[in-house]
Formats: sequence, structure tokens, C-alpha cells
Amino acid sequence: MNTVKAMRRVAGDVTGSWAVMPHRQALRWYGAVARSLPSIVASRKLYAADRMMRGEASFRIMGQEFSFDLDAINATPGNAYSFLRELFVRNVYFRAFAAPRFDVCLDLGCNLGAVSRVLKQLGGPDGCVVAIDAIDHAANRYCAEVRGCAGITFERAFLCSDALRQDPARMAQAIVEYDVDPSLCVTVAEVMACHGLAHVDFLKMDIERGEFDIFADRCDWLGQVDNIAMETHPNMGGDPRMVLARLRENRFAVRWCDPYGFDCAPRLAGYVYGSRVGQLRN
Repeated sequence: MNTVKAMRRVAGDVTGSWAVMPHRQALRWYGAVARSLPSIVASRKLYAADRMMRGEASFRIMGQEFSFDLDAINATPGNAYSFLRELFVRNVYFRAFAAPRFDVCLDLGCNLGAVSRVLKQLGGPDGCVVAIDAIDHAANRYCAEVRGCAGITFERAFLCSDALRQDPARMAQAIVEYDVDPSLCVTVAEVMACHGLAHVDFLKMDIERGEFDIFADRCDWLGQVDNIAMETHPNMGGDPRMVLARLRENRFAVRWCDPYGFDCAPRLAGYVYGSRVGQLRN
């Protein structure tokens, strides 16, 4: 990313933080930014300031407030505040939508469950979320807490396509880094059938390049999904244009942007958004 775009992104995160978090928390983070300024200028990233944030953190989105225990999330290696800043300040999963429903949600690539918890709260008392990840994060304190939430169902599974499952050599290569048994490989259609999801209001997907294998199939399950937000990974060898074409084939209107939220050519898309029910922003 060029320097001008990088600094635009940093400036956007700094100014946008004031609107989505308690002002006392924003001021605390601004202090961390000031103390980390040499590192931020050198790296053109805010990670050093994010790592200084500890304890409770709160953010607002869609008229609701969400609270997180940063220390619990960071109990396993990571940078909790950086992820939450991406989720709430940049609004990476919801920014393209006007007023989506969240009664039934599918979180594919749920990681520790932070997005799953947000989806559950947005869905209200009767909302349900099925959360899938290839890695077992049960040892993480935050993940263990989320797994105890009513209305959120976790399953450890490796998401794949029918074509990938029929190619044992490719499948073995795909699952080796996740240390999963081949019996844990499932398709999205199988996940939906197993959990009785005849209809999904909102599907979030972030499965580290696996989206390209999944969307290489026909994806008939897309007919049961209203809205989809997904991170794509063109830097890992896939072509987001194929994903966009598959969504259009299934009557989705689509939007996309680069990994930093800026307009880009379809082949460079880092985030893809689709709606079959007219809920994308104009």
C-alpha cells in the first residue's frame, strides 16, 4: 500500500474512533497513539498503540454498545484492540449494509468468537448464531466465555468444497496447518443442514483463502442466505472476481473494496458484500 493511502487509513481510524467508543476510552487510546508515534510513522500502522490498551473496552455500532475484556482476548497471542478497531471503527463487516436482519446468523471463520457475540447481540434475545472455526480456541478465556452464551453454537470444522474433498492430496495440503482430522471437513451446505438452518439472515466469512475453493462450487446454499460479508484474500493466490460472479449468479447485488476500505478493481477486492434482499447501501 502506498504511503498516501496508508496515512489516509491511519487518519481515518484516529478520527473515526471518537464516534464509536466512550470518549474517555478514545482519549486513552489517543494517548497511546502519541506515545507510539515514531513506530506508527515508521510502520504506517497503529498496532503499537493498540497493544498498550488493557482491561475493558467498549464500542458502539448500529445503536448498540458492545463491551470486551481485552486481557481475556489477549490471553492467547494476538492484538485484541487492533481487531476490535477494525471491526467497529472501520466497520469491516457491516459498512455496506443499510438495515440487515440478524435473527439467524452464520459466522464462518469465527476465531475467538468476538464477531459471533456481536451478531448474537444484534439478533436480540431470540437470535441464534452458528459459529465455525478450524482451530480449537477453547483454551482462550474470552472464547470459553462466548461458548457459554445462550444462542451461540460453536463447532470445530474445516470448511471445504465438494471438489476439494474429492481430491485427497489437495485436501491433505489444505488441512495440515490447522491440525484437523479429515472427518472434520464439511461444506457450507452440510453445516446449514446439520444445524437446521433453512434460512440465514446474515453470513460472515473469513476463512483465510478457503473462500476461493468454496465459491468454485455451485454454492446452491446461497439461495438460503439474505446477506453476506466476507474477507477475501487475493494476496494468497485467489481471484475475488470469481466470488463476485458466483454471488451475481445467485441473484446477489454486490459491493467490494480493498483490504483497507478504499475503492479498487474487482481483482484486488479485500472485502466483498452481497445482498439478495436489497439491503446494500446506495
